[in-house]
Amino acid sequence: LLDHLDPARFRPTVVVTSTGPLYRQLRARRHSVVVLPLSSRVGRLGKHQGIASILGALVALPSLVAMLVRLWRLLRANEGCVVLTFSIKADVYGAVAAALARRPCVWYMHDLLSPDMFPPTYRRTLAWLANRLPRYVLCNSAATRRALLESGVRPSMAMAAELGVDTKATVAPADVQRVRRELGAPNGPVLGLIGRIAPWKGQHVVVEAAPTVLQSFPNVVFWLVGGALFGDIDTSYEARLRQRILEGSLGRHVVLTGHRDDISAVMACSDVVLHTSVKPEPFGLSIVEAMAQGKPVIATRSGGVPEVIDDGRTGVLVPPGDAPALADAIIRLLRDPEAAMAIGRAAREAVRERFSIEASAQRIGDALQRACAGQ
Repeated sequence: LLDHLDPARFRPTVVVTSTGPLYRQLRARRHSVVVLPLSSRVGRLGKHQGIASILGALVALPSLVAMLVRLWRLLRANEGCVVLTFSIKADVYGAVAAALARRPCVWYMHDLLSPDMFPPTYRRTLAWLANRLPRYVLCNSAATRRALLESGVRPSMAMAAELGVDTKATVAPADVQRVRRELGAPNGPVLGLIGRIAPWKGQHVVVEAAPTVLQSFPNVVFWLVGGALFGDIDTSYEARLRQRILEGSLGRHVVLTGHRDDISAVMACSDVVLHTSVKPEPFGLSIVEAMAQGKPVIATRSGGVPEVIDDGRTGVLVPPGDAPALADAIIRLLRDPEAAMAIGRAAREAVRERFSIEASAQRIGDALQRACAGQ
């Protein structure tokens, strides 16, 4: 998005709370980055922690206040700026600092506030804040917007603005060869699932479907690409996945690769890209990225995904958590390579028409311009 915002209209500065991978990538691309340190306790706060979350917030309060003061000073020093936030935590502290500095704020909502993902009090509180703090709430899909409205956000506050991908990007053959060498790609088909290791992302559905697929394609390999990023829930889930892979003697066929930054190259190595979230996906950026490469995608029919995939034409949709349906869809695509290639071609064309980063940057830029103008 930063690479494609109109430089005649915007001079972006990115605020991060630590010098992690995102910071390094932004600096490498010569974007302006400011680090405002924030206690790691804030990063660990989550909707599933209950009373522990409240206690953690109290302990982290001094760090949060210090960061808010620094952010307020930064915003006050920049006349005519607008704040764009990209996560729920950032929505809250970014909007508070913006209000104190008398600067407009726009939220970019990437979470689908479904009842099975967020407790009722959490949804109502966030909706109350959304109706009062930002000028707009941009949503990464129509499904995300619907969930906001159902939570109590006013329709005039929320608008869909899908985040696009670079449809002109290419992957160097050397990078493809390196990934195949590092991950041990076999002579048979490669199926890639990209996403952080987490229960709702449904990597266990792939583990359950693998034995059925292996009966028809003994050389197939599944790459589960991603890390367990957010606390004990994710790490314990990863441990259970490894145990199930071991118990099923699937070690040669189901590979947990850990976190990787070279996702485009991983997708280029994959014959089919999988998406197996068992709860509604807000949008599914990895799905669009795979489609942009002309890869056939098998994805879960929930959340914003049906907005992206035309079932049977630009991809294949299966019910959430249905391992037999996933295995059947995989086998059908692998048995009919021409049909799989046709789906991939149609997918690439659909992304070029609907999800280019240029169009996305224009949509988001227009919204930021309106917020600056007070419209």
